[in-house]
Amino acid sequence: MNPLDFWNALQLPKECLHKEIVPKRLLIEHGNKSSGDRSLLMASLGEVRWVASLQAANCAVPFYEDSERKVDEIQCLQVELKDSSKLEYIVELVHRAMPYPLVLCMHSTQKLWVSLASKRMSLSEKEAWVLDQKPWTFEVTEPLQNWALAKQDRKHLWGLYQSWLGQVQQSMHAVSGPNAERLRELNAQVDSLKRQVRKAILLKDQADLNLQIESLCNEIAVLKSNAWLRPERERLDHALQEQSNK
Repeated sequence: MNPLDFWNALQLPKECLHKEIVPKRLLIEHGNKSSGDRSLLMASLGEVRWVASLQAANCAVPFYEDSERKVDEIQCLQVELKDSSKLEYIVELVHRAMPYPLVLCMHSTQKLWVSLASKRMSLSEKEAWVLDQKPWTFEVTEPLQNWALAKQDRKHLWGLYQSWLGQVQQSMHAVSGPNAERLRELNAQVDSLKRQVRKAILLKDQADLNLQIESLCNEIAVLKSNAWLRPERERLDHALQEQSNK
């Protein structure tokens, strides 16, 4: 699968598309990066393309704003990787460099990765965004289903981004059906509780909220574990069936 296949799977309106090559120094120089991080990006990144920008005016999805984030656009970026040995860290640096929710497609000569990350506005630095959690990244190995814009939550741009994020999470952990919907609900609840923790003043309130987060995270882990174990259980069941037929 190549980057064009991925972008075609999103079925974005032509009004959103840019497909412009941008200097990679814009990614390298933006944000508070160490000299080592800048050197890593300079050595690892190849061509950078600004593929699309989704806004209320060009995709008919309203903007979103609350006390933690103002989402008036979603950026789509395609980045060539010359060296993917530090993929996870490079992905995080690229997400940190963009002050918008980012749909990131990274590719090498043989592999393709898609990454999304939950962000919020910084409490200490005006106009800056910070990651709520580590980016979600998966390697694309087969045609993507259900990624088309028309199939996502379109009540507002943040809902749209969360819908695509859910697709990434589902692809990473092979969670499907009702479990996939439950996984999205749990992650949304965890994000909400984390916001409450940051606003809580009393230590007792923080502790109670953290206990709720821990409980939800345990349920998330069970869902993911069941998804990972399902293929192995099916393989064992098949082997036992073959054995019984002998």
